Amino acid sequence: MKRIVNKDDRVFIEDVKYSCPICEKVHKVKVYQEPTKALIKKQPIEYIETYYHCPISEEEFYPPQVLNNNLLEARDSYKIENNLLTSSEIKKIRKFYKLNQKEFSNIFGWGDITIQRYETKSIQEETYNEMIKRAKEDPLFLYEELRKHKDKFDDNRYIDIENLLRDEIKKKQVSFFNKESLKALYLDYEIPSDLNGNKTLDLDKVEQMLRFFSQFGRNLLKVKLMKLLWYSDVYHYKEYGVSISGLVYEHLPYGAVPIGYNEILDAFDNSIQIREEYLGCKDDG
Repeated sequence: MKRIVNKDDRVFIEDVKYSCPICEKVHKVKVYQEPTKALIKKQPIEYIETYYHCPISEEEFYPPQVLNNNLLEARDSYKIENNLLTSSEIKKIRKFYKLNQKEFSNIFGWGDITIQRYETKSIQEETYNEMIKRAKEDPLFLYEELRKHKDKFDDNRYIDIENLLRDEIKKKQVSFFNKESLKALYLDYEIPSDLNGNKTLDLDKVEQMLRFFSQFGRNLLKVKLMKLLWYSDVYHYKEYGVSISGLVYEHLPYGAVPIGYNEILDAFDNSIQIREEYLGCKDDG
């Protein structure tokens, strides 16, 4: 396939050795990506397309897997544009509950391959999307769906999934109560000021910061984590006049620590892995 390419738009990715279908020889071909457009459900969508370039014939081609990935990329761009879960997001939710594709479909009473299609090639309807999204946030909802469709599982697997969901429900309850306790501690800081970095407490941002820092090592120390939170908020405040999280910090022997740090760690226990250590506070340890 000969195509006109704006070389300013395309990005070189790598050279790969490949059996070129144009030359019918095995040689190095170049892999490029570039922005392109597609019409999906009568809606124009922009996405990043990958293709291979033969330097001998100066022509481009699409290996089957690359073509499939391009289609998935286009559909995911459509999903993002329309506020639907992407294929990878659906897969992440399913794997969080340790379910295979058939099991995740069967919990909702759907066809065996419904989730497989949503993870690989199909665009889910909004009703299906909302059910999957709710499952992500509410394990109790998923537990109730499991009980409705018990007949789709053998007894042993049903018990395994039921126990897993019960554990997640208990964790969610503990997390909820700790978040509410944390909000209570910040009642005196509901107005933006220098103390909270001109921002009220934002628990979503707190969780994002914790996830970001904890991904760099399983042996993250509590003291180091607290310092990373403080440095990030202070730097953002100095640069942009507002902190990231809205946390309020106090000085302890080991450095700056946010008010309610124990509640923070308990509320987002599922998001982080840290090593316990003494921070120099009376209620710590």
